Amino acid sequence: MGRAMVTKTDEGKRLAVLAKLVPVMREEWEKLGAMIEEFDALTGGKATIAEKIKECETHWSELWQTAHGEPWVFTDYAKSRGNLKTLFRKGLSVAQFKSRVSIYITGDNKYYRDRKHPWGLFIQTINEHVREGGDSDLAEVPTGCKHDPPCRDQFEHTKKRQKDLTT
Repeated sequence: MGRAMVTKTDEGKRLAVLAKLVPVMREEWEKLGAMIEEFDALTGGKATIAEKIKECETHWSELWQTAHGEPWVFTDYAKSRGNLKTLFRKGLSVAQFKSRVSIYITGDNKYYRDRKHPWGLFIQTINEHVREGGDSDLAEVPTGCKHDPPCRDQFEHTKKRQKDLTT
């Protein structure tokens, strides 16, 4: 037997069909919004999604390597980049991402450190890695920085410390 036809007089069935379509429409709307943002970035000289993703991946990889002494290898780009796209779509900026990654990887949480700071755990706990008072724009001088001029953020400070240790 086929599906029953929805008629104008069958309000319950009409509403049920519409209720199923709302999430589909919302997803399509989000995709169109992302495309508009990408077009705007390309025409307006702003960072594209691909550039934002690359910046976040580089930041993650460099901090992870500093903490664990070996390079981070992304093994599931579809998943990790999908995570980043979702975070951007939900309004997280690259600066906020970098701030939270810095807290996650360079923080003193033994649980995260013992597990070698896995990507999935970071994504699951991303809202736990916010600086007191909110995400910074990474404009504050990192604690303990004695470089001249002072480092702009934890990322720059980590890179300089790593360079100082190898030279």
